[in-house]
Amino acid sequence: MRTLIVGGLVLTSVLGAARPVDVAKPPFHPVLEYCLRRAKPYVPKSHVRAIVSAAYRTPKPLLLLALVAVESHFDQYARSRKGARGCAQVVPRHWPDVLAELGLEPRDLFDGPTCVIVAWHILERLHGRYGSWTRALQHYGGSRKYVRKVMAEYGRMVLECSSSDVR
Repeated sequence: MRTLIVGGLVLTSVLGAARPVDVAKPPFHPVLEYCLRRAKPYVPKSHVRAIVSAAYRTPKPLLLLALVAVESHFDQYARSRKGARGCAQVVPRHWPDVLAELGLEPRDLFDGPTCVIVAWHILERLHGRYGSWTRALQHYGGSRKYVRKVMAEYGRMVLECSSSDVR
């Protein structure tokens, strides 16, 4: 077991962070239900819960969850022909320095919570470089069309979950 500090987040081992969020309770329950509906039918509920919980350990959980919904529909074992891995479809060859900094290997991206934290670290780095979340998303996904997809998903999530304080 090892402890890493990533962008102010404390990760204990590769599988998660300290103080997990119970997403089955208010105010997180509507978000969990939304994500369960958006997940592919074969994705276990426990995987979706773990991904949602990990996202809530970051400053922008709904943005990350929208990204995951667009990228893989919460499939932590997703793999693209271009080499992207995990629920957030991180391309290890583009981010070897991030993986090395976190003490991770490309295979670790197939753990949903770990992939979400790596994606957050990448988005945070891109935000620092380009100065906006829109530009960070554009460089993460490669196009303006990608930004529109993620932001549309984010908007749907916010509208459907607006009865609670979900950020």
